[in-house]
Amino acid sequence: MPILEMQKGDVWYGGVHALDTVDVRIEAHAITAIMGPNGAGKSTVLKGLFGLIPMRSGDIFFEGKKIIPIPHEMARRGMSCVPQGRRVFRSLTVEENISLGALHVSPLERHSRIDALYDIFPALKHKRKDQAGTLSGGQQQMLAICRGLISQPRVLLLDEPTLGLTPKFVSEIFACIQDIRLKFETTIVIVEHNLKTLFSIADYAYVLEKGRVYAQGKPDELLHTSVLQKVFLAIHE
Repeated sequence: MPILEMQKGDVWYGGVHALDTVDVRIEAHAITAIMGPNGAGKSTVLKGLFGLIPMRSGDIFFEGKKIIPIPHEMARRGMSCVPQGRRVFRSLTVEENISLGALHVSPLERHSRIDALYDIFPALKHKRKDQAGTLSGGQQQMLAICRGLISQPRVLLLDEPTLGLTPKFVSEIFACIQDIRLKFETTIVIVEHNLKTLFSIADYAYVLEKGRVYAQGKPDELLHTSVLQKVFLAIHE
C-alpha cells in the first residue's frame, strides 16, 4: 500500500485544465520523480497532494485512508513541502530559520535535530550565525530544505530544488537528498528538470504532458524508450 496517493486528480486554474484525471502512487521510503516540460502540471501535483490547491474532482489517500488535504493537517500527519524559490527569512540567521520549523518541540530536542541536519548539510553549520540573506543561492536552498526537515516529516515534497543553481550546487543538493532518504528513511517526492541527475537517484518516475500522465516507470526503463524525446523535445512519430 502506498503511503500517499492521488486518484484521478482534476485541477483547473480558471479556464486552464492543469491536471486531467492524474493518478500518482507514492511508495514509502522511495524517491519518486515528477517530470515534464513547463506547464505540464508537475507543481500542481505537489500542491494537490499537500492541499495548497483544491481539486475539482479526484481523491487523495494517506496510508490507504481517503482524506481532504489541508496544509496544516498534512503537516500534522507528517508531511512537509519545500516550494520553489529558496524562500528564507533573509534577516534571520541560518539557525533561526531552521528553528522556525520546530517551535513545537523542546529547545533540547530542537538542537538535537538541528545537529543531525548539519551532518547532512555541513556547509550550513559553519554559517549557523550568519543572516540567511548573505548565503549563496545554493546555500539558501539547502536552508529551505533543512527547515522542511526539522519537523522530521515522513514525506518530503520538493519543488524544483536545483532551479537556477550552479552545477556544483546541483550535485550537492542531489547528494543531500540521497542522504536524507538513507539517514531519516524519508519518503521523497521531487519535481525537477535536471533529468540526468534525478534519474540516477529516483526509484520511480512519472512523466507528465499537458496535465496528464504520459508515462511512468523505473528511470532505467524510461531511459530506454522514446518517452523523454517525445515529451521534452516534442518529437513524435
